[in-house]
Order: sequence, then C-alpha cells, then structure tokens
Amino acid sequence: MLKAAFQSLVGKAAVIDSRATGDSVLQLTRELYGFAHVAYLGINIPSQKPPGFYFHNTYSDAWRQHYHSQNFILIDPVVTKGLRGVTPQDWGQLRQSHPEGCCVFDQALDFGLYHQGISFPVRGTRGETAVFSVTGDVPRREWLQLSKLCMADLQTIAAFFHQGVLKQCGIDIGDDGRSLSKPELECLRWAAEGKSAWDTSMILRISERTVKFHLANARYKLHCVTTTQAVAKAISLRLIVWP
Repeated sequence: MLKAAFQSLVGKAAVIDSRATGDSVLQLTRELYGFAHVAYLGINIPSQKPPGFYFHNTYSDAWRQHYHSQNFILIDPVVTKGLRGVTPQDWGQLRQSHPEGCCVFDQALDFGLYHQGISFPVRGTRGETAVFSVTGDVPRREWLQLSKLCMADLQTIAAFFHQGVLKQCGIDIGDDGRSLSKPELECLRWAAEGKSAWDTSMILRISERTVKFHLANARYKLHCVTTTQAVAKAISLRLIVWP
C-alpha cells in the first residue's frame, strides 16, 4: 500500500503545474509518512526574478513571516549547508556543527516547530540548487528510525519535486539522458544485468550508499519513478546495451 502511495506521490510531484499543486504534494508527503512539516527551497531557479528563490512549505504563516523578517536564510544551517552539500543533512548534527545558526532552531521552538529534521540537497544541471526538508515532532530515537526507513523515498521525492518546479517555471528539462554522468550510466548498466546496489558497490568498489545515490540521480534525470523504469528508458535511448 505504501509503495503504491509513494509512486502516486512521485507521479504528482513530477507534474506540478501551479503553486497550489506543489503545496498539495508537500501536504501529501507530510500525511503519508507522518511528518510534522515538509519544505522545499530552490535557489537560482532559471526564469525566476532575482534572487531566484522558490519556496514551498507547510509551515505557519507566522513562522514564514518571522523567518523572512529576520533574514534567517543567510545563517540557517539547513540552507547554507544543504546548498553546498550532496548528501542528506541531519538537523541534529547541523545544530552541533554550526552554532552560528542555533538561533534559527531556538526561535523555531517558539513557533511550535522542532529540532528533528533532515534535508536533501538537489543539484540541478542549470546552476540551480535546492533543499528538500522534512521535520518530526517525535523523540530522537524514533526520528532516526523513521528517517532511515524513508531515506530512499525522500531522495526520490525531492528530485522529482524539483523537476516539477522547473516544469512549473516553464523550463524544458529534456529527457534524452544526455545529462547522465558516467557513474550513473555504469550503475544503470549493472542494474540492467540484475545486480543489486550491494553487488554493484562490490563491482565498482564504491559504497552501496553511493550506488543508490547515482541510481536516484539517474531516475530523476530520466524522469522515472523506479530503477526498472530508468533501465528500460536508458535502453530505449541506447544509453546502455541490453545484456
């Protein structure tokens, strides 16, 4: 049931055509996994007026207004670290490693928000970057379990949501696979031969997490929900040869 709901959610994220539908996808994500809040921030989005910010979130109007009035975007570790990184960022670790931004977390508490959260960086092919974040109001141990279980799903949702935002902004994202990197194609090729992420990690001598990261990127770039679909599309585009 969750798998079917997830695939439906990704499909909706990929065809966002308005701010309202974008907000509805965030709300559906929130409800499906039981998160407190979900947010997306895109920077340098082509076609958007300077500074090119594009913000979707389920936060209260009061917190959005306060965040903007305090110009927290300049010191918020979720943003500053997320836009520079390539791997998911746990907010607990961000709070410890970036004390200059602790006031953002501290003041969020006054608005009913919580410190438990994780952010997923999205790096576009046109110079844009984005951060997709989810938060929880559960104890730390429970949050770590929840975020671990949802990790792969959220990375995919983040990528497709960003793709949907670009489409909403009238940007042609293409679908010929030319933006696939060599590691992404290599991971797809081994997936086409029936290898698991762990098998591929052993073959390529990289971590299993890195293999999953490359496959997630390949799915996003090929506009596919599953790796099987991405493999099929890569074969149809003659990016890889059927084994």
